[in-house]
Amino acid sequence: MEEQFPGSVVILGAAGGGRLAYWILQETHPGTRVVFVDDGMTEDSLVLGGTECPIIHDWQFDRVQHPGTEDFRQFMVSCTYPRVKKALVTKALAAGLVPAPSVIHPGAALVGRPTISVGRGGSIHPKAVILNDTTIGDYTFISAGAQIGHDCTIGDFASINFGSLVLGYTHIMEGVATGSGSTVRDHLTIAPWVQTGMQCCVTKSITEEGITVAGVPARPMVKQPFLDR
Repeated sequence: MEEQFPGSVVILGAAGGGRLAYWILQETHPGTRVVFVDDGMTEDSLVLGGTECPIIHDWQFDRVQHPGTEDFRQFMVSCTYPRVKKALVTKALAAGLVPAPSVIHPGAALVGRPTISVGRGGSIHPKAVILNDTTIGDYTFISAGAQIGHDCTIGDFASINFGSLVLGYTHIMEGVATGSGSTVRDHLTIAPWVQTGMQCCVTKSITEEGITVAGVPARPMVKQPFLDR
């Protein structure tokens, strides 16, 4: 039986990805009440389609919760940058929030859905395609037009961005972000916190953590610091 989605959700991040998450929520679960958390914005609310949604800056939700309820206890993360996602999720968990079920847009195609496992706190967008016997981790972002083959594993905090193609039997580890239009060949492993460039083609496993690869075939470009906090 599918888990019941909460009637109110905290969206981590109020920029473009946060607004997109709001509209996906309204299409999948109409009427879901939303508050945003964003330390970088000075505004106290966003107006989306005529609905005013509060923006919380201090991780205190008293002003939006009804007494004696579980309002705004569950969250989803909207940001596409894995390191930022991890930092936001760490703060949310410390504030006592718990991840909501991941939101799957009705325009996404999950082929062999009973064999596909989807974690919590993330989103799967319209026209994404995920094939059978694949596992999607927590806090993942599967963008519109992304395609993930059968028997794949997508780790926590990963972002499979617009138009990316991940072929079968591939292991995408924690915090990986694929650039728009990039391709990852089958039977590969991509190490944690790797970033692939736009339209690059990964033809060999990447074993070094936290690097950026680009080109056809993909080659290492710039070393990035590993976020462990």
